[in-house]
Amino acid sequence: MLAVACHEIDSPAVPLLRPPINAKLTQSPPQPVVYTMSSAALSYTELTSHNFPYDTWIAVQPNGPQFQLTAFLPAKPESQAVTATGASGGRNGCDLNASVAFGQFVTGFGLCGGEEKSDTVLARGQGFIRQGSFPLDFTSVDNSDCPPRTSGSCHVQDVVDISFTVSAIPVTLRQVKAVPRTAPFNSVLYQQVVFSTGADPDSLTIGGARVAMPITTTSWVYTAGDGTLDGNMCNGGFPIVTCSPFLHKAGRMVVKGFVGGWEQTSTVTIQCLVTPADSMLNDSTSDFSLRETLLDALTKSNPDSAAGVGATAEHRGFRHEEGGRIYRWHTGPNVGKYFFSPVDDPNATECHVDTRYGEENETYLGASVVGYYHVHPVTPPDSLYGCLPNSDTGEHYSQYPGDGLKPYYAPASDSAKENYGTGGGSLSDWLHALSPSPGHNEYIIYKDGTVYRLGPGQSIENNSNYWSAFGAARDPSKPAAKCTWPKKYSPT
Repeated sequence: MLAVACHEIDSPAVPLLRPPINAKLTQSPPQPVVYTMSSAALSYTELTSHNFPYDTWIAVQPNGPQFQLTAFLPAKPESQAVTATGASGGRNGCDLNASVAFGQFVTGFGLCGGEEKSDTVLARGQGFIRQGSFPLDFTSVDNSDCPPRTSGSCHVQDVVDISFTVSAIPVTLRQVKAVPRTAPFNSVLYQQVVFSTGADPDSLTIGGARVAMPITTTSWVYTAGDGTLDGNMCNGGFPIVTCSPFLHKAGRMVVKGFVGGWEQTSTVTIQCLVTPADSMLNDSTSDFSLRETLLDALTKSNPDSAAGVGATAEHRGFRHEEGGRIYRWHTGPNVGKYFFSPVDDPNATECHVDTRYGEENETYLGASVVGYYHVHPVTPPDSLYGCLPNSDTGEHYSQYPGDGLKPYYAPASDSAKENYGTGGGSLSDWLHALSPSPGHNEYIIYKDGTVYRLGPGQSIENNSNYWSAFGAARDPSKPAAKCTWPKKYSPT
């Protein structure tokens, strides 16, 4: 049996670690568990909650209590209070010392009879905490080492319950990176992309020395924006932390890795730049988060629901507009990056949503609103419930089925341009985008995947700032095709 002393010299390793990053996770990290066993010699406890399939650093903290070992002179070791490091000086060399065992690797809590330390252990498989042997009382048949009154027993031990707290060293899967971040998939046959991840932190200090943090990647899966698997995928394993497939379409890489005692997930997308160029839609530093936000809002708007279903005087229908605000950080570690605040407008209908809903109560220090977005979950021809009265004719439209009015009807036009309002939006959309002066960017995504940007500098009558997130309904000459935007990742 191989004995290895890996206790900390000065302090446990856990407090020395850097705070982990926020990674997308599929489970929760293993929680600390307290194990209890008897102080009696050769007792043990099985680490049932910490049976790890892959190498994992754990910290085992002895909690006590101390127990008394009484010796009848001249027996050795002498009477003393015993901790997890045991009693020294006996015929066995060290008695009643606790140890942690994973297979043939056995570690302890410090020098025999000395100050007990937290034990940092590289765990894999089933582990045990074991109590050492009882002192060897005599070597001769006449008990010459023991006083006559002991009848062969030189020592008496107090038997109590002692406990140990076992914790996995906190570590996360590092955000997977990709090089390059973009590719013109509609104009090239394929693009090789290098994906890489790792453990964060990648090492820890034990006994004054740095040791590597083990990581085992369990899968690499690249799914194109159209939902198909793409590329020659990589096998996971230890210590594989890179994958370099040849890709044919825009999509999302999902890597899973076992690190820190649990399987974690990180994702990144590879996408095409849009033309005309748009700084928010082409922002790879936030992993094209505006695109993901628009697609997520479209899904939540239930665009495939029939007109008016679920709409009542008290309840908005299943199909309704979704929207929100676009913020940008001006200070702090995320300066320049965008983030989004979806609104939950209870008065949203198939015809409108208030993207300023609740804005007066929303404050992010160091960030400001730089734009808005919303969904048009219908495509002509269709009927719409919940539209506001016509300001020119004064005509009122049905707000919900059965209210005695007719819903607004949006006829289809032979001209694709006419099916998207004026320049990609309604008159109220343009008024919102251009006020207060000088205005702001307003992004609108339609049921068929067409995305428009309204705002300052755009031509209301001939707005050329539109793209296809998927499909090619607006302009067959500008299909999404192999550049279809990947949807938001949802762990399964």
